[in-house]
Amino acid sequence: MMLDISSIPIINYHKVMPTFDIGITTRHPDQFYLDLQIIKEFNYQPVTFKDIFTAPKLPPNPIIITFDDGYEVLLEYAIPTMLEFGFRGIIYIPTDFIGQYNNWDVQWGRYRFKHLNRKQLCELQRSGFEIGSHGISHRPITALSAEGFHREIAESKIILQELLQETIYSLSYPFGKFTWQTMKETREAGYCCGLASIYYRKVDPLDEPYALKRFNIYRFDHSGHFKRKIGLLSNTFIKARDWLIQRGGTATTVLQTFKSDQHRHHDRKMVND
Repeated sequence: MMLDISSIPIINYHKVMPTFDIGITTRHPDQFYLDLQIIKEFNYQPVTFKDIFTAPKLPPNPIIITFDDGYEVLLEYAIPTMLEFGFRGIIYIPTDFIGQYNNWDVQWGRYRFKHLNRKQLCELQRSGFEIGSHGISHRPITALSAEGFHREIAESKIILQELLQETIYSLSYPFGKFTWQTMKETREAGYCCGLASIYYRKVDPLDEPYALKRFNIYRFDHSGHFKRKIGLLSNTFIKARDWLIQRGGTATTVLQTFKSDQHRHHDRKMVND
């Protein structure tokens, strides 16, 4: 019987660091350590999509641990802790920002974060971590034209495969946003899976691998919340809460639209001048 991928719990982190960050997706290293302790205590076995699609057999109680954006700070706190526990995960990177600062994000003053560079991604891959696509520009692909989201989905896969000399199995949709067209494009581009956030819309069972639900782990999530997100306790309330958080998290997409409009205005002015 083929494994039902949608039955595997998937959790997602962004930054793991002790310093304050205005965003709610930053997890303190002490919290992160406790999260991994819970995973180990309840005998979950972290796996990657490469394991799922190439290994002859998966361990019992699989779980998928992911990191969106591929921040360099992961090397200081998250990766050493993962390796200490003997765990591996999947790191999703927007290809335009490999080795660059996160200028796509809402910025407060000069507080910026650098993304992993090519050498670091290759080293992580050699240590057992899987690298996945997070698009090219970290723009929500649902807001782009058909040509635009084709480039974000298909070309990012090509770029990463050439860089890493390894199959790219999955795409993490920026901001967790997707449509049936982007699911179709993801399948046609050769991905095995597409990762979304928590949602309530109906998806055809055949499309489920391209709309996998995933819980973000937030700064304010305590151990009870975490246990609900990995399926140890009922998570009905948590699903509704996280859905609301995701619906309200529009600041970055609004900023990106504003920046895009500003660039287009500047380009038109240059042409007219």
